[in-house]
Amino acid sequence: MLTNLIYVHDNLNLKFLNLELDKDLWNEFLLNLDEGQSTFFGSCFLYAECYVFRRLVCYLENTETLKTFDYYANKKQKSLIAFLGTIEIILFGIRTVGTSDDVLRFLLRLNLWGNQCDISADTEKYTVKRKGPFEHLRAYEKNIIIDSTSSIINSLKTADHSNPVLVDFICDNSGYELVLDFILAHYLLEAKLADKIRFHLKAIPWFVTDATATDFHWTLQQLRKQNGRCTQEFAKIWLLNLNEGKFEVAEPDYFWTSPYEFYRMRDVRPDLYKKLTEAHMIIIKGDCNYRKLIGDFRWDASESFITCLRGIYIGKHF
Repeated sequence: MLTNLIYVHDNLNLKFLNLELDKDLWNEFLLNLDEGQSTFFGSCFLYAECYVFRRLVCYLENTETLKTFDYYANKKQKSLIAFLGTIEIILFGIRTVGTSDDVLRFLLRLNLWGNQCDISADTEKYTVKRKGPFEHLRAYEKNIIIDSTSSIINSLKTADHSNPVLVDFICDNSGYELVLDFILAHYLLEAKLADKIRFHLKAIPWFVTDATATDFHWTLQQLRKQNGRCTQEFAKIWLLNLNEGKFEVAEPDYFWTSPYEFYRMRDVRPDLYKKLTEAHMIIIKGDCNYRKLIGDFRWDASESFITCLRGIYIGKHF
C-alpha cells in the first residue's frame, strides 16, 4: 500500500523528518488519493513511478553520510563525455551561421531529438552518434507528428520587448540533451528573440538522468575544460551569460519531482505558477513532463492538445 509508506508513518524517517522538504506535498497527495488508487497496482503508472523514484532518494536522505549523494551522477557524467565529439561537431557547424527562421527551425528540431539520449546515451546504438547529428535530424523528420514550428517562430519574433522577454526551460536529461538546451538558449539570446533564459532543474536525483542544478554547473565547467576549440569557446560564453544573469538557474522546486499533473500547479504551488506566467514562452522537455502535462489518461486521438492540458496554458506560447 502506498499509504502505508507515507513519510510521516515511517519510523525510519522520524529522526531526519525536517530534511524532506517535500514531505507535506507528498503526504497530502497520498492521503487524498481516491479509493483503489492507493496501491502500487491500483494507482496510475505516473503516480506509482514518481513515488518509487522519490522513495529511493528518501533512503539516502535519512543517512548520516549520503544525504546529498546522487547515485546517478556517474552515469550522467559518462553520458556527457560520450557525446563530446558530437557536441563539438554541432558547435563547429553553427558557429558562423547567422540568424534566420531556417536556423531556428533546425535548432528546435535538434533540441527536440536530443531527448532520445538519456540512460543509454553511452552506447553506439543511437543514430545521433552512428550517423552524426545532422543526418540524424533528416532521418527523424518524418517522425514529427504535429509541427508548430512556424507559430513558435512567429511568437518569438513578435514578442514585446518593452519588458525583458523571458523563456523558461523545464529541463529533462543532463548530458547531451542539456547541452542542446544551452545551444538553443544561446541562439535565442544572440538573435535577440529573448533577453533572458531561465532553467528549471530537479531538486533531487530523478528518473535516472534528469538534470539537477549540480549537473547544470558541472556540465558548464566540463565543457570549458575540453580540448575542442568550439566547445571551449561556447562554454565560456554560457558561463558569462550565467554571471551576467542572461542564463538563470531557477530556485529548485519540488513540484517538478512531485506526482502532481501540471494542471494542478495553480492550486498546489501557486508561487511557481505565478513565476511561470512571467515567461513569454515555456519549453517543456521529456517523457515524464509530457505525461504530467496531459496525465495518464486515454485521450481520444483527435482531442486537441489544449483540451488535454486542462488549463495549464500559462505562457504566452506553451
